[in-house]
Amino acid sequence: MTADFAISFSKSDRAEGGYSNRPVDRGGETYRGVSRVYNPDWLGWPIIDKAKASPDFPQRLANDQVLDSLVVAFYRSLWGRLHCQSFPTQELANIVFDTAILCGETTAVIYLQRSLNALNKQGKLWADIAVDGRPGQATLAAINKAAASANLLVTAMAVLRGYGHLILAEKHQDQEENARGWLNRLIEFLPKNSN
Repeated sequence: MTADFAISFSKSDRAEGGYSNRPVDRGGETYRGVSRVYNPDWLGWPIIDKAKASPDFPQRLANDQVLDSLVVAFYRSLWGRLHCQSFPTQELANIVFDTAILCGETTAVIYLQRSLNALNKQGKLWADIAVDGRPGQATLAAINKAAASANLLVTAMAVLRGYGHLILAEKHQDQEENARGWLNRLIEFLPKNSN
């Protein structure tokens, strides 16, 4: 089985919502999770900027098919860079993809690599891999060997992500406002059973 982009995208897209420009969001202005701070050259920003003059902004953005296609293309590219299509379960692809959207691509891969290393029974199930934030061949090979432990891998990723959210909220009081939302979103990605 290979993971399906449409399923992961739909799940994360629902969590992201539409247009946002909240002072407590370190990503700054965002549209469906695409941050202007981290993606200033994204081709959707000129469309959004032009739409700001409209009295029905930001609602009108939801009906812009060109903007919608740019969002999908942006996330399809992220999906490809993460190699989610080759993950052994949809649930693993979902959490890695969503973590990359919320926490950054490198952080998502680091959480995945740390989880793989923690669950390999001291190298008996698969070799330790470098924790470098890049989803190279060694990481992909370990993921495939971990297929039977996919729910544990998802759980380990969720623990690391949740811990990262809590640390951020503790260190930066302005981020505490986001903690409940981050954790509620994470609940949606927890496996229904463990293995």
